[in-house]
Amino acid sequence: MAAETPKRVVIENLSPAVVGGRSPTVRRVGDRVVVEADIFGDGHDLLRAVVLYHRPQMTRAHHEKGFWHEVEMRHLDGVRWTGSFDLDRAGTWKYTIEAWTDVFGTWRHQLARKVENGELDLGREMSEGIVLLREGADIAEDEGDRALIERVLIALADPALPDIAKLDLALRPELVAAAERVLPRHGSVVLERPLLIEVTSL
Repeated sequence: MAAETPKRVVIENLSPAVVGGRSPTVRRVGDRVVVEADIFGDGHDLLRAVVLYHRPQMTRAHHEKGFWHEVEMRHLDGVRWTGSFDLDRAGTWKYTIEAWTDVFGTWRHQLARKVENGELDLGREMSEGIVLLREGADIAEDEGDRALIERVLIALADPALPDIAKLDLALRPELVAAAERVLPRHGSVVLERPLLIEVTSL
C-alpha cells in the first residue's frame, strides 16, 4: 500500500489488507483490529504515526460529519509499527494511517543524547527548542497546553535559572506530550485511500 505522495515519510506493507486493500476485510462485533505497517523516512529523524478509524454512525448527521477516531501507533522493530482498535458495532468501518516527522521528539532525543555524552555547550540546541515551543504556544488551542508551554518559556528565558534546571524543564515528559499535541505534523503522509472493514453481528 503506497503512500499518497513520495514525501520523506513512507507507509507500506499494511495489514490487514485484502488484495492490497481493494477488498474489505471481514470481522465480527467484538473483534480487535490490529493494524501493522512499515513506516520509515529518508533521514534519522524520529517518526510518529496514528491509526485513524471511522465507525458506522448512529445517525445520518453524524455520518455526514465524518467523525474519525485516532489511536497512537507504537514502534515494534525495524520499520514495523502497530496500533489497534475495537469493533463495537456492525456496519462498514474505515481505517487509514497517518505518519509524520516528530520534530520536537527528535530535538528532545538529540538534546538528551548530548547531555548523556557530557556535552556542556547546548546553547544552539536550547535556542532551537525555544523556537519550537513558541510556535506551539502560538497555535495551541487547549488552554492547559498553552499555559504549560508558556510557563516553560518564561523559565527558559530567566538568566538566573541554572542551565541544569532549564535542561530538566525541557526534557520533562509532560512538556513533550503537550508539544506533540499542539505542534504541526511536519511532512504528514496519509494512505491514498481508506481501507474498509465489513463488521457483522455476533
